[in-house]
Amino acid sequence: MDDTELLAHLADLELRAMRAAGADNTVIDALLADDFFEFGRSGVRWDKAGILGMTRTSTTHADATEFALTRLGPDHALLTYTSTPPHGTQHTLRSSIWSLRDGARRLVFHQGTAAAG
Repeated sequence: MDDTELLAHLADLELRAMRAAGADNTVIDALLADDFFEFGRSGVRWDKAGILGMTRTSTTHADATEFALTRLGPDHALLTYTSTPPHGTQHTLRSSIWSLRDGARRLVFHQGTAAAG
């Protein structure tokens, strides 16, 4: 898979994960590696079990833009992007590390950081 294809594939997986969090554990369980962890925008550390146990408090989804890809090796890639909640101005800089495991991409790490300004 070339970089353009991989970027499109990982962006699609990231959007699926964002939209399913707290609502569709089947999707999340399939996308997150068992050793997944995240440093959320709030500073809270999450693991897979915590994400699977999260209850959706909103049905709105953030917009995601400015996707960029950096390969970290043959089986690992860093995906970065910016998210903004609907009708909001609180931009969040996001980074995810995706790993190829057993023939499928799995999310192993995610971080959300409040954007300055």
